[in-house]
Parts: sequence; structure tokens; C-alpha cells
Amino acid sequence: MKRKVIQLAGKTFVVSIPTEFAKANGVKKGDEVEVTTVPKGLLISTSSTKEEKIRVDVSGLSDDTVKRVVSMLFKCGYDDVELVFDKPETAKIIQSRLQSDTIGWEVIEQSAKMSHVKTVSKEQDTEMDSIIRRLFLVTLEMLRGFANTEGDKEHLLSLEKTNNKLVTYCHRLLCRNLVGRKMIFTYIITWNVEKVADILKGAINEGYVLDKKTKGFMQEYVSLFEFYYNLYYTPSLKGFSEFRKRNVDLCEKMMGLKCSSIEQQKIINTLFALSQKMDDCVGSTYGLFFS
Repeated sequence: MKRKVIQLAGKTFVVSIPTEFAKANGVKKGDEVEVTTVPKGLLISTSSTKEEKIRVDVSGLSDDTVKRVVSMLFKCGYDDVELVFDKPETAKIIQSRLQSDTIGWEVIEQSAKMSHVKTVSKEQDTEMDSIIRRLFLVTLEMLRGFANTEGDKEHLLSLEKTNNKLVTYCHRLLCRNLVGRKMIFTYIITWNVEKVADILKGAINEGYVLDKKTKGFMQEYVSLFEFYYNLYYTPSLKGFSEFRKRNVDLCEKMMGLKCSSIEQQKIINTLFALSQKMDDCVGSTYGLFFS
């Protein structure tokens, strides 16, 4: 809808809030609203976020689908969710997913055919930066542990679970509080960092053992990840160019290796997959840089 701009006192520009918005969000005279600048526009929101509710019937769905539904409802920002099902054991699947993938969500009411989930701790907009930094550091610790063969398997896998939880929470914050290009690019970057941990989890579960050559490549990849971590916070076109050069150099060295075993080839394939995820991160970091 279009609104006319009114000028007051020579310097202040005023735009009226649509009546429909005011009624739906309980905005009254004297209330404060949040005004956020986004690309080519302004986002107006009430200072107190209205609880979002939904009821979803997951009867007849596979356990994996139920898990995905729970995670996506959390990411979408819902505060009050009723999950209806036909098998009592589905309640355990829901509870397991809440513990592994969500922060601040708890079952407040349980019956044989329904789990009522609510937000018990409100997230803050200011948490975004600290969550993303923690995500990078957890993933970096996982990579270092695998590259140096110093981390025990259970600890490394626990870091992957932490990675999942941080990404899911980050996506929830993004969906609730950001719009436009920055939201899209940040979502893609954090999603790809999650995939780095997922790929590494597969290698750990397969029991891959690094030999001297693959260990050297893995350590180079860790150095590349550290470079990207710093590039994310201090982006520059020269930095993007340097990352690209280092990533291509690593891939060319790996392609030149004549693998002596099937396991060595699998590790090299894993490194190529990790390299691609980092390249995908940088693509979206360009987007953040120009947003």
C-alpha cells in the first residue's frame, strides 16, 4: 500500500501506520515501535513480539520427517506449537529432537496423542553475532581435532551436535528478526558451515585415519577455514581473491595426488567436499559485503 510522507518542523518526515497493522498488533497512541532500515525500505515492528502459534498433525509420518518438521517449526520462529500424532512413541522422537536441535523450547503438556511445545526463554536480537562467532569457533575446534588426530571421537561428534544446535538457533533468529539480502546471505553461510561439520561427522564415523599426505592437506584446509573466519568479520575484495587462490591451489595439489588406497581416495573426496562448502560460504559473503 502507498502512504503519503508528511513533513514536520522542516526536518522531520512522518508516515502514518496502517490501521490494520495497529489493530492486529495492539498499537496505541504513545506506544513505541521499532523501525529498522533494510535494503530499499523500512521494517516497522512492535517492541513486544506477538507469540506465533501453530497446530500440526504429524500422524502417519516417518520418524525422520517428524524430526524435520520439529526443526523447521523452530527455525520459522513459532513460540507455541501443538504436534498431534497417532503413535505414542512419536512423543519420544519429538522430545529427542527438541534436546538435540533447539534452544529454549520445552514440552509443557504431554498426552498419548499430542505434544504441546512452548518457548520458555525468549531470544534477544543481540545474540546473533555471538551465536555466529561461536558457530565458527566450534566448527574450527572440530576441524583442528580431526586434522591433528588429537580429539577423541566422542568429543568431536559432540561438537557436531553443538554446531547443529547453533545453526538451528541462528536460523530462528534470522527468520524472526531480519529481512532482505542480509538475511538470505547469512542463512546460506551458516547453513554451509553446518554442512562442513556434517561432512566431517561422516569421516569420523567411517573411522578415516589420516596418513602424512592427507594430514598435510587437512591442515591446509583448517588454515583456509581460519582465513575465511577472519574474512567474514573483515571482508575485502583482496581477501576474497586471496581465499580463491588458496582454495584453488589446495584443490590442484589434491588432484595431483596418486592415491595409494581406497581410504586415501575417500579422504581426498571428503576434502574436496569441504573445499566446496567453503567456496559456497565465500559466494554469499560477497553478497553481505555489497549489501
